[in-house]
Amino acid sequence: MKISTTCRAALVAASALSILAPTQALAAEVPVCTTENIAYLNSQDKQEDAEAEVATAQRAYDRAKEDREAFNEVRHTAYSLARSFAGVQSPEGQAAFRSADEVYEASERLDASATADAAVAAADAGQKAYDSLNEQEKDEANRRAEESLKGEVPDLIVQLRSEAEVVRKATTAADVDARRTDLDTAVSEKAEADKEVRPARDAYRDCLAKADS
Repeated sequence: MKISTTCRAALVAASALSILAPTQALAAEVPVCTTENIAYLNSQDKQEDAEAEVATAQRAYDRAKEDREAFNEVRHTAYSLARSFAGVQSPEGQAAFRSADEVYEASERLDASATADAAVAAADAGQKAYDSLNEQEKDEANRRAEESLKGEVPDLIVQLRSEAEVVRKATTAADVDARRTDLDTAVSEKAEADKEVRPARDAYRDCLAKADS
């Protein structure tokens, strides 16, 4: 419960006391400018709530962006691995070369589970193809890998497996635009809430000044 809510409850109780028991209320010296004080406290509560909404919306938007980026990264790594086997005519090499297509198609749909499964399959195909190469062919495959992601084929395979597990959890990637709209709305509502605080504070301050004069 907000502190201002507790204060507001006390002010309301004091006002009620002044109506139900005037003599006791006078003795207790009921606070002046109760209405203005409550309005000020309400504006502060609204501002705090708006700030919380912005923080929540920002986290949701950041998560969606991170999830979308996970799809981009796993797709890039899958293509880099596949490219390492370009020109390899063995069945294993051709399977590894084509394996990135499944990753691409699933990632285009932003299907987290299908993309992860396709990435694991591409890593398996890459491992199988790499194991089937002779030393000279491995050197060539590693050279291609270094040109793309500055790592050798075994490194790309490990990286692809890791990214597969990340993208498996990237379930909010399709929500980027919606979460951006939510964030824009929350920021706009906070701006409006901010505007209400100062007038309410000034009104309360003016009332107190008049009461003291």
